[in-house]
Amino acid sequence: MVIDVHYHFMVSVNETAAKRMVASFIMPTAKKLGMTPDPEALVKTVLETWADPTGEFLIKSMDEGGIDVTVAVTTDNFDNKMLTREDVEKSVKLLSKVAERNPGRIFPLAGLDPRRPEAADMAKRFFEEYGIKGIKYHPDNGYDPSGPESYKVLEVLAEHKGVLLTHTSPLMPPSRNHLAEPMLLSAIGVDFPQIKVIAAHMNGYVNWRPWASLAAMQPRLYGD
Repeated sequence: MVIDVHYHFMVSVNETAAKRMVASFIMPTAKKLGMTPDPEALVKTVLETWADPTGEFLIKSMDEGGIDVTVAVTTDNFDNKMLTREDVEKSVKLLSKVAERNPGRIFPLAGLDPRRPEAADMAKRFFEEYGIKGIKYHPDNGYDPSGPESYKVLEVLAEHKGVLLTHTSPLMPPSRNHLAEPMLLSAIGVDFPQIKVIAAHMNGYVNWRPWASLAAMQPRLYGD
């Protein structure tokens, strides 16, 4: 079985966001790989393919690529005041519908920023009403994944036997990369030993050893 463990499900994407993603992430990554793609062509591709509220493009690409199951995630950032609770819930609900229409193929995770005052209640609703299987964190947005706000969400996660997929590895500013260090996951392994934690990117291209050293000691810590 082939599993894609980290796919970002997007309901919509605008031109400004597409240009920012191409400039800050896609082009630098391409340069590292010795590639020189056309930035304008990449922006066009992002606009045409990334917004996929029905999941049709995702399923088509899975079939073409021989992917059996995809772990699909939404995202949240409490610092982005344009991203409201309603927006977050809409994305999670649409993802849950995609999973319902494609049983056994989509493993849905809800992006949730634990700094939201209602985050724990939202997590409970996502599990019980939408059938979500876990939570996606982006702590580099500005929070400690082992902090008290996070623990309120993790209590709900543990109760529902969910999975935590949490970003690790440096990103461009304004990411606060010290909050995405794998060692911050150590306390979660102690206080919530029942939770399976996936360290997304295993701390990046070259600095994977801190993740590996911790994973060797904590058997429920994984990486993608």
